[in-house]
Parts: sequence; structure tokens; C-alpha cells
Amino acid sequence: LERVLNLLREAQADQQLDAMQRRLTELARMQKDVAEQFPEQTSQVLSGRERTIGTQTEDAEDQLSALAEQLRDIKSSPSDALQSLADVMQSDRLAERLNQLAESLRTGRKDNAQHVEAQQLAERLDDIARQMAQTVEERRDQQLRNLAEKIDRAARDLLRLSMMQEELRAETTTNRATEQVARIGEAQVDLRVGTAMVVDRVLTTAQETFIIPPDALKSLSQTMRSMQDATRAIEQNRADNAR
Repeated sequence: LERVLNLLREAQADQQLDAMQRRLTELARMQKDVAEQFPEQTSQVLSGRERTIGTQTEDAEDQLSALAEQLRDIKSSPSDALQSLADVMQSDRLAERLNQLAESLRTGRKDNAQHVEAQQLAERLDDIARQMAQTVEERRDQQLRNLAEKIDRAARDLLRLSMMQEELRAETTTNRATEQVARIGEAQVDLRVGTAMVVDRVLTTAQETFIIPPDALKSLSQTMRSMQDATRAIEQNRADNAR
């Protein structure tokens, strides 16, 4: 149950991070449109648009901080990066500046200084969106690296166990003494336990993510089939020795 809950928390975290990235990207796009259309639109229209962006930017700051706190207990989550990004938005006074620009435009005055401010805010929001995208990408890259390491360890362990099992199969063809047969049987049990533990690790990894590369699963499956063939051969040799 705990494993399933952890998986759900990880999946929910990824969804929330993606949603936040989309929101910040959309805010940057909206402000860029305002800056580009500034000369053509009236001050009242621009004021309304800036007011909307300012309100949404303030909400995004609060949600970033809340998300950072929510993800703090999740292993390898970018909670510190999210809080740092929220702090940057607050220290740059983005929401405040957007609302101030909206207020100055509401009076009916429109000048070059306001246009420059709109452009600067667009650039800054774009920087924030890019940093958020980088944070999400780095998390995914780390997840893939961790996954690759786990799969690599499991593959090496399975290969080692497979080699040991091949050696055990060869030994069954040359040792027919009762005590040797018993020892080989015990060794086979140990190999089965070891194999089961590795398989459990692979299944655990599969439950942690939905992005296991097909080639990796194919390689692991081939190794498992090889081990199963060796096990059947050992059992057949033991049966022949018993007769």
C-alpha cells in the first residue's frame, strides 16, 4: 500500500509541476502579446489586460510557494528550486509592477516609458517560465538517471546469478554422489531466492515509473528466460542422477 501511495504522490507531483510550467509559460505569452500590441491598443484595453496578468502572476507566486511546501517530503522533488523561483518573482515585484502599470494606463495616459516597462515585464516573465521549464526537465532527467542505474544494477545481478546457475548446471552433470546432489540442491534454492529478490527490485522499479525503456525490459526478460532454462536443466540432471 505504501508503495502505491508513493507512486501516486510522484505522479501527482509531476502533473502539478507540468501544470505550473504551462501556467507560467502562458503568463509570459500574454505579457509578450501586450508589449507587442502596445502601440495599437487603447490605454483602457491595455490596462484591463495588465490587471488580469498581474492578478494571475500574484496567484502563480502563491501557488509556487504552496507547491514547494507540498513537495518538500517527496524524495528528489525540486521544492527548493520552486521556492527560489517564487522568491525571485516576489523580489522582482512582478505582480506589483504589472498592477502599477495597469493603474497608470487606466488614467488614459500612454507613453513610451509604459511601453518599455511592458517589454521588460514580458522578458522577465519569460525568464521565469524558462527557469520553471528547466526545473521540470532536470527532475525528469534525474528520474531517468535513477531508473537507468536501478535497471543496470538489476541486469548485472541477474547476469551474475545466471552465470552461477550455468556453473551449477554443469556441476550436476559430473557430480552424482548423494552429498554432492544435496549440496547442489541447496545452492539452487539460494539462487532461486536471489533471483526472486532481483525480480522484486525490477517490479518495484516498474511501479515507480511508467518510462522503463522497452529495450531494458527486453534484456531483462531474455536474462530471466535463460535462468529458467538453466533451472529446468539442473532439475532434469538431478532427476537423472536420482535414477
